[in-house]
Amino acid sequence: MNLTLRNKLILGFIGLDIGISLLLSAFLYRFSYEMFLDNFLNHKISIAKFISTTIEGEELEKLNSAKDLTNSIFEKYKRFLEKIYQNETSVKYIYTLNYNPDNENLYYAIDTNRTYKTLSKDNIWIKSDFFTYNLFVNDSKELIANYNNQLQKGKFEFHFEGSLIKNEVIREANYYYLKINDKIVLKISYDNQLSAEFENAILDKNHRSIVSSISVNNKNYPLNITFNPVDQINSEFGILFTENTKSKLTNMIRNRISVDVSIDRNSFSYEDSMEIYSTIFNTEGKGIGIVILNVNTEEIDDFRIQMMTVAIIISIFTFLVTTIAAFFLARYFTRPLEILSAAVDNLASGKLIMIENVGKKDEFGNLAKSFNVMVENLKIASEVQYNLIIEISNFNESLEKNVAERTRTIRDQSQELEKQIKIAKKIQISLLPEDVPQINGANLSFRYQPMMGVGGDFIDFEYKNNDDILLFICDVSGHGVPAAFLATMVKMSLQDCYEMNLSPLEALNKIHRSLQGKLSGHFLSAIYCHINLRDGVMTSANAGHLPILKVGLEGEYEFINSRGRIICEAFPTNSEEVKTKLKIGDKIILYTDGITEARNKEQMLFGETRLIEISSLHHLDSSSDLCNKIYDSVLNFTGNSQSQFTDDITILVAEFSGRDNMTVSNGNL
Repeated sequence: MNLTLRNKLILGFIGLDIGISLLLSAFLYRFSYEMFLDNFLNHKISIAKFISTTIEGEELEKLNSAKDLTNSIFEKYKRFLEKIYQNETSVKYIYTLNYNPDNENLYYAIDTNRTYKTLSKDNIWIKSDFFTYNLFVNDSKELIANYNNQLQKGKFEFHFEGSLIKNEVIREANYYYLKINDKIVLKISYDNQLSAEFENAILDKNHRSIVSSISVNNKNYPLNITFNPVDQINSEFGILFTENTKSKLTNMIRNRISVDVSIDRNSFSYEDSMEIYSTIFNTEGKGIGIVILNVNTEEIDDFRIQMMTVAIIISIFTFLVTTIAAFFLARYFTRPLEILSAAVDNLASGKLIMIENVGKKDEFGNLAKSFNVMVENLKIASEVQYNLIIEISNFNESLEKNVAERTRTIRDQSQELEKQIKIAKKIQISLLPEDVPQINGANLSFRYQPMMGVGGDFIDFEYKNNDDILLFICDVSGHGVPAAFLATMVKMSLQDCYEMNLSPLEALNKIHRSLQGKLSGHFLSAIYCHINLRDGVMTSANAGHLPILKVGLEGEYEFINSRGRIICEAFPTNSEEVKTKLKIGDKIILYTDGITEARNKEQMLFGETRLIEISSLHHLDSSSDLCNKIYDSVLNFTGNSQSQFTDDITILVAEFSGRDNMTVSNGNL
């Protein structure tokens, strides 16, 4: 189905209208609801804090038993709370708890719940951690269960943790039986006053609490059963508080937390509500109790429903208005384009016809005027078209000749550059050791592979006096000819170090001095080692290079490193010498970052861990075999050929085998 531009614009505007309408209604609903909820909560929190600050902690501590119901303090605060009830219809319950720090228990104190004022019959409350309901006998002598503000007779059910909780009230003769999950929880009788019994425990006006249990998913949960006479408050004065919020409330009092709110409405099993807690402090600032406000959330739900209705109406109205506007806008934008499209069709068919009646001064009018100018220019251009074609043909012939000449020049220059790189490569290779000498007490092997024809990595070694080996490795920053040129200058300076018999530290300092003013922003890292073949003592100095890896006969390894700054023009060297006692069979591995920083196709680094694993696995191989295995492992890891490395690769492996007349001793210096 081919849609015109006008239809596409209309559909696009309608889609935009839907998005704007939904976003507007969602924003209005969310903004209004959150503002109302914040105001609602802040108001109830202020009530709780007002009550907790009005009640004096020292007076509350004096209320600790049922005999205090006639206490003037209790009467004073009861009247105070009743005034709050008169003004706050959404507040269902207000009561206080006393805190005993010795056993960390909470006890009911002042309780003037609204339910107490409205109950016309005795009630039995069934409470657990996950549901609550009450029982009473109606005027028809029927036992009624009030669950979630719904009156139930006989059987009623609800779910908890995926399991069905079955409740049933059965009447036999003059008694009622309450069964939960097929277990008889209470035997209830009614003779003007409600009473019950369970396992020889009596529940009546004088015995107001029984603790039992129920089984859910093969797990027992506590079940608290309380009796509330019509003429008394819901909670028995001074009785132990056992609700599932006990630990939270005691934590608030211990930590002197002023106020907290429980707005997880799923945690209230009796009906939709929230609880607000405010700690009561004494004059010393010590928490001695807590005020609990139980607030009905029906007002919040009513407001949310109203705002949802308003948001939907606004969304529909906005959609209708913007959709009508979309039709007019689509016509306004596409009409000039239809005229221009017809003119272009004429032009494509060879008809040089201008657009008439161009009266608009907007972009469409300017476009039409430009089209007319283009048509006029095409008429003029057609007159010189033949001459232009001839000129272009001549120009193409000349251009082809110039391109061919330039191609030959570039090819000749490229061949000359390749020759120069080959010469530079031969020069650099000539600087590397040609042959590994036969050494009494050590074996050497190395691999060198520049990234380009030439590179900045460099190694060298010197066998002196039949007793000493000098090892050197460096890595010049950068690649190619500049790095290779600096490596050549290092070789020249290094030869002076050999002849002057300098120590590793002195040699690095001399190399630094000889390169001053010649680095041109480059820098290099290096290691200089001296191994005494008579006693197996290796002295090394490091100038910002990767540490030496030493692998022993048992496959054990260690990195030998010392402080040392890279060689550059900005700072002097600060290298230190480290002495290491070599044991027979120890292998010394010098390498550049082309080994550890080689990456595979997933951009993972080869890393020191793989270098250690390969060196330890093949620690008994000869220095030549170990050197080749490290090199081949890097090659296999990267999946590259020798000409595809992203950095120069250099490895030098030296194995200390001990002199024929050497006295063997172990340990590090």
